[in-house]
Amino acid sequence: MAQIIEQETNIRSAIQKFRKIIKEASFENEVLQWAFPNGEKANLGTYKLNTRYGTLGVGIPKEQWNTRVPHLFTLSLNASTISPDVEINIPLTLDRRVSGVYVKKGADIWLCSRGMFTAYRGKIKRELTFAHFDKWLLDVDDAEKTAYIIPIAALTSPDIANQIANFVLSVNELKEKYKNEDIEEVSPTNSIWNNSLEYEGKKTKNSAEIETEYEYLHGPLCNDLQRQLEKIISKRGQSVAKNINIDVALTENNKAIAIFEVKTSCSLSAQLYKGIGQLLSYKHYYGKSETELFLVVPSIESNRKKLCVLMDDLGIHLVESKKKGFFLSNGSELNEFLRKQKIV
Repeated sequence: MAQIIEQETNIRSAIQKFRKIIKEASFENEVLQWAFPNGEKANLGTYKLNTRYGTLGVGIPKEQWNTRVPHLFTLSLNASTISPDVEINIPLTLDRRVSGVYVKKGADIWLCSRGMFTAYRGKIKRELTFAHFDKWLLDVDDAEKTAYIIPIAALTSPDIANQIANFVLSVNELKEKYKNEDIEEVSPTNSIWNNSLEYEGKKTKNSAEIETEYEYLHGPLCNDLQRQLEKIISKRGQSVAKNINIDVALTENNKAIAIFEVKTSCSLSAQLYKGIGQLLSYKHYYGKSETELFLVVPSIESNRKKLCVLMDDLGIHLVESKKKGFFLSNGSELNEFLRKQKIV
């Protein structure tokens, strides 16, 4: 089981690793003035990182604040006043009242949140936050207690900027729903189709590390794909949606015209074969004869030729998730392919 890092020396080491990685991943660093909800302001060194969702700003104070070290994130660097979209404070000793933690999970160290966020009317109840991040949740050893946390990104991830930005967007969506008093929309609806984002993680213990990893990575990949597709739909009556079975779909008149099944394993394994069967079944139940099928996986590192031949023979498009977006196995960009095929 993943374990929350409790010792101050190890926490400080994780913080230094995070700062080094952010510095190396950034394209610019400058001192900017940040404003906070309590009216205070501070000039902070701010790293700028490119992400699929725009520029991510990471504010890093030189000194700790009391017994906490803040990690400040914003996707609104162009606003007249820069303020954190998300503030993850890391206590230097075990303190369950503070939002941020570092977690040791296998060989990796993960930046995580205990799910404590505030909106304009005060603190959001943890049960509402955990409902929103239902499938992000990872159970951890929290000083000999079991607790749920929200994984944000592994420090070793080559895609750390996109993962942090994805988390920031999801927190902003939670705050917006809370502000508009429609927080109940976070839970799955009874309708056939809905457009709520997929959430990642596991609620129950699982000793298999690979299964926990699969559950966590699956949701962010679905969210990312959904956001990319929503940018390009243009036909009247067309929408990006999902249902209890389908990860992501393009729909028209309550029928799927394109179905996307997301898998986090690229190997010729049970998970991939299951995805093939799911796509063929979902086309029968939710689509029509001309519905296009897409199997979405992380960047393929091996068995590329076998995988491509298999998918081509089955009439399924193989899509890879890369830093710059989603691409078909022949190198063409997914959005452009959808436009050329007049799917959107």
